[in-house]
Amino acid sequence: IRSFDGEDFRKLLLSGGVLNFSYAEIPSITTEEVLGAFSDALEDSDLMPSGFDMSKMSYVGIVIEAPDALLADAPISTFEEIARSIKEQTGGAAVYYGIYRTEGEGPAAVRMIGTTQSLPTHIRQLLQEAQAEGQLIGEKVQ
Repeated sequence: IRSFDGEDFRKLLLSGGVLNFSYAEIPSITTEEVLGAFSDALEDSDLMPSGFDMSKMSYVGIVIEAPDALLADAPISTFEEIARSIKEQTGGAAVYYGIYRTEGEGPAAVRMIGTTQSLPTHIRQLLQEAQAEGQLIGEKVQ
């Protein structure tokens, strides 16, 4: 319905920073469902580092795959609203999205890619702990 093409993917990969990829299934295509899935994926992921801050994302790619029944319930304005909401919550990130029709029935699949210049929470904590430990070692050496 709307293509997320190779150029969109290339822009995401070349944007620099930390790349986060996630996948979720949602029961319906609404702004709340998609934003919730994206936020949940950034906060806690089985696949990628967790603890990313949505407001620090610089580029976002969203691909929604859904059967006809779910797509019929979501007007095209819903997808524009999703992109607009992501742009607002990220402080102006570039948003690329694609919409694809799938066969059969079931939930919608959402594949999300986000890039950020900031590190996840637990990595920042590790760096702070390492810095504090480095200072203690420096004091011991003196």
